[in-house]
This record gives sequence, C-alpha cells and structure tokens, in this order.
Amino acid sequence: MDITAYLNSFSKGLAEYWYELKAFLYLIFVFLSIDIDTAKTLSLLMIIDTVLGVSKTLRIKKITFDFKELLWGIVSKCTVILIPILLAVTALGLGFDFTLLVNVVFKILIVNETISALTNILSIKKRKNIKNTDYVSLLIYKLKNFLKNIINKLLKTYD
Repeated sequence: MDITAYLNSFSKGLAEYWYELKAFLYLIFVFLSIDIDTAKTLSLLMIIDTVLGVSKTLRIKKITFDFKELLWGIVSKCTVILIPILLAVTALGLGFDFTLLVNVVFKILIVNETISALTNILSIKKRKNIKNTDYVSLLIYKLKNFLKNIINKLLKTYD
C-alpha cells in the first residue's frame, strides 16, 4: 500500500494533494538550505519515539493512556521541527548565514529523539516510568538568548 492509498482511507482531500504538499515542504527546505535527509531522519525518529511512548503507556500499569495527551504530544513534536525552520527564516531575514547553526540544531534534536526513544525502550523493559531529560527546552532557552544577543548587538550598532 502506498502513502496515497493510506491517506485516502483517512481523508480524500489529503490524499489528493499529498504530492503537492510534499513538493511544497521540499521547496521550503531547499529555499531555506535545510538538509532534507536530516529532516526526514528527525521525522522518522519522532514517529518511532511516539510509537514507543504509546507502547510504554500500555505496558506500565501506573500510566494511563490518554488520547488527548497523545494528540498534544504529536503537536509538540511537530512544533519542535519548526525550531530549525524558524532559525533558517530568521537568518534569511537578517542576511546572516545560520546554515551551520540550523544543522547543529537538527542534530541536537535527532540526538534528543534518540535518547527519548531509548528511555522509552528502557521503561518498557523495566516496566517502570523512567523520566526523560528535556533537552529541547534547554535548546530553546539557549537559542532565545543567542537571538536576543544578536538583537542587542544590532541595536548597539545603530545607536
């Protein structure tokens, strides 16, 4: 079964425009000089981590499965992908080259998703909820401070 037939079982409109949506996303990545293979890897790891997280909730008796929490987890993972895209758009708007920074952020997010998936596997194996370290929040704070410093330098230049 190909992706179009699978999507057709959920939404006919999404299935009809799947290739256009995919082409649009590729164009955004190319326009912003973002490595498509890295984005695919991160997306795949996010899917694996989500499946393992659901498996963990089903395996551990103390954790109850909540569809609403699953939905917000998926939305949260989708917004995490926006972090490098926002950096690339910011760089484009400021006329800077953040290519290295965007790639480093992608790699940090990949490592974070791998750690999260491994933590979920360990939780499933031990039948115990093992907390995962939130490196993404730390990354967001560091990026916020980095961009804040750039703005302060730009403002000092114009004074």
